[in-house]
Amino acid sequence: MEFTYDGLVRYGFGFSNPNHAAAMICMLLPLCWGLRSITPRWVFKIPIFIVEAALYTALALTYSRTGFIALGLSAAFYLFMLFKLKGTLSFHKLLPGTAVILIFFVGVSCYSGSIFRYCNWVISPDASVTNRFSLWKGAFTIFADNPLGTGTGLSGRIFTDFYQNEGSRNAYRTMVNSFLTFLTEQGFIFSFILFGLLVFSILSAVFILNEKSLSVKYRIIVIAGLASTLSAIISGLASTCFDISIFNDTSSWNKAMQSILLILFLLLAVGLIIFSSLKLSKRRILILSTVSAGITGVLILSFFVAGKIYGKDFDKHAYVSGNLITIKGRNEDASSLFVLNDDEKMPRRELLHYFPDRDLRFPLTATTNIPTGTNEVLLCGDQASFAFKDEKIKLILFKPSRSAASIRHKNVSAVFLNEYDEDGTNSIWESRFDSVCPIHYIH
Repeated sequence: MEFTYDGLVRYGFGFSNPNHAAAMICMLLPLCWGLRSITPRWVFKIPIFIVEAALYTALALTYSRTGFIALGLSAAFYLFMLFKLKGTLSFHKLLPGTAVILIFFVGVSCYSGSIFRYCNWVISPDASVTNRFSLWKGAFTIFADNPLGTGTGLSGRIFTDFYQNEGSRNAYRTMVNSFLTFLTEQGFIFSFILFGLLVFSILSAVFILNEKSLSVKYRIIVIAGLASTLSAIISGLASTCFDISIFNDTSSWNKAMQSILLILFLLLAVGLIIFSSLKLSKRRILILSTVSAGITGVLILSFFVAGKIYGKDFDKHAYVSGNLITIKGRNEDASSLFVLNDDEKMPRRELLHYFPDRDLRFPLTATTNIPTGTNEVLLCGDQASFAFKDEKIKLILFKPSRSAASIRHKNVSAVFLNEYDEDGTNSIWESRFDSVCPIHYIH
């Protein structure tokens, strides 16, 4: 899929999503700043400037608003930390280089037209910005409903089918947030490990910056690593740039680039930990590990509590177990329905209106295996062509297609047909089941 803005192509540079390309660029730039700062001679700084210029140009061509924000905040952090290094870099030495970079980036952004996208979202935010808030509320709720995780690649699908507002027809693949996507899909155990690693890398790096024995170059390397990590966090909060489900991607280029981006993020965290551990005593490492675990635990617990609070805004909740998603009905004593549904022709949540009292169980993957103990199956659309050998299982046909009429269905307990019959499908099913079971007409 090609991303565009106002008729202009947004370049992904090997990524399917330009925002992910921007994330990598914003992570690489602080490393260039650090390398340039510790390089003593101008003859060696010039190649780094050239690489930076290419990265700034590439960032502008992605038209990524998140990239623009990540770049600005990481640059502000980097400059602020450099100013704190007394006796190393004075204001008059930093200002010319910073001004040149700023003028160059603004010039490229104006020439490409991306500057207007950077500014317009503040004045009149579009749906891609406003939709995120309802999506993230849903992410907290999905996590609270499934603290062990939904499984890789399922968060967006579950939100789209069961948690999205009735009037919305958007289709989501993820939570449009790397950390919430990981939390909802992998659960609290793996999230505790990953988030704890990230928190520990940041705390340990910040801690050693206060060590007076550190050399200036060592501090600059740590500051550059922190600025790069800041860019990664900002990018990850506004997009699913760190996505482990990419290994199922059919595009080899995108899979390769996403893998590099994910490895770069992990190397940053591990690198900061290694650099910090070399200068910290075992006692301080133990203290920082304990503090990091505590912060991570509180963070994940707060997400769970937020999900319970936001969950009151959703009338239906999805629970994942094995290969099944279960939607709880209002009547706990009512028997459950196993649903075989054609997703492309009918939203799953449409079924919730017609069977509000019963638990609905949906398979996560295409299957012909009916779970043990199933007494009743709901066949939707083209799935009505499914032939059952077990005559003990009752069937409900929901908007069955014309092509499915060739199957000799047995034990049908109810049929739901469209109120408006445009192609004569209703007459076929009416002639077969009018005197056999109830027929309901729906909008």
